[in-house]
Amino acid sequence: MEPSWPRAAFAEVDHLYGDFDSYVGEGLRLDAETAETLRAKPLTG
Repeated sequence: MEPSWPRAAFAEVDHLYGDFDSYVGEGLRLDAETAETLRAKPLTG
């Protein structure tokens, strides 16, 4: 994975939504309960 593209993606999220939590709620339209459920799950590949 090219390290610059994740940085650019997070920078765009911050630019458009102010922070990642706002992106989750406003951009992805996830309610707080769903977002918390997803945060509690480990990422696996």
